[in-house]
Amino acid sequence: MATDPAFEISQVTDMRWETEFQNVLIEFIIKRGHGVWLLDPARLKGGGIPDLLVVTKDGRALFRELKTDVGHVDARQEEIIKKMRSHGADVDVWRPRDFSGGSIGGELD
Repeated sequence: MATDPAFEISQVTDMRWETEFQNVLIEFIIKRGHGVWLLDPARLKGGGIPDLLVVTKDGRALFRELKTDVGHVDARQEEIIKKMRSHGADVDVWRPRDFSGGSIGGELD
C-alpha cells in the first residue's frame, strides 16, 4: 500500500476504469482520517445513488459520484443528484482529473 500522496496522485493520472479510481481514492480518503462508505447501487431501490458517502473529520457529509475523465453521468444519476441538491445535500461528481488537480484534497480539508 502506498503511503506517499504523490505516488497515489500519479496512479490516478491515467485511470481508465472507475474501479481503479475508486480504490485509490478510498485509500487516500482513509489515510487523511475521514470516513468513507461505498454505496451499493444494487441494494438501493431505483439506482442512481452516488458511489461514495464521505464524512469529513469536521462532520460534513459529501455524496460523490465517481466517473472516469471520459465517463458520463446518466439520466437517472442526474435526476438523483438534482433531487439531493434540492434537499441541501453536498453532492457532486469526482473524476481522476479532479484528484490530480488537487480539488478533491481541497474539498476534504
